[in-house]
Amino acid sequence: MCYRKSPYFYTLVEAIARHIGPETAAGLQSAFALSDADEIYGLIEAAGFEQIEMMVRWLDLPLPNLAEFIPRHISATPMATGFNRADPVIQQQVVQEVIEQLSEYLTNGRPEIPFKSHMIRCK
Repeated sequence: MCYRKSPYFYTLVEAIARHIGPETAAGLQSAFALSDADEIYGLIEAAGFEQIEMMVRWLDLPLPNLAEFIPRHISATPMATGFNRADPVIQQQVVQEVIEQLSEYLTNGRPEIPFKSHMIRCK
C-alpha cells in the first residue's frame, strides 16, 4: 500500500515533511515500499509457496485519542529522531495538523481511519 492511500499515513507524512523536513518524513514512506499486489504475489511465489490467495481488505481502524497517539506512534518509527529534535512548538503543529485533517473520520468523537491491507493465505 502506498502511504498516499491511507488518510492517516498520508496526512502524517505530509505534515512531518512540511514542518520538520522531507528527510524525516522519508522514514515512514519507506515502510510502504512494497505495496504492489503483483510484486507481492511474485515474491511469495518465488519463495516456493503455492495455492496463493490474496485479498484486499479495507478496515476502519479505531484509534485512541489522536493528541496522545500521534506522538507515541511517531516515537516507534524511523521519524522519531527528527521529530524529537524539532522544537516542541513544531511537534505540536504536526500533531494539530494531523488531527484537523482527520476530523472527517470521527465517529461519535473517536477516530476511525480507513486502512487498506493485503491479506494473504498460502501453503
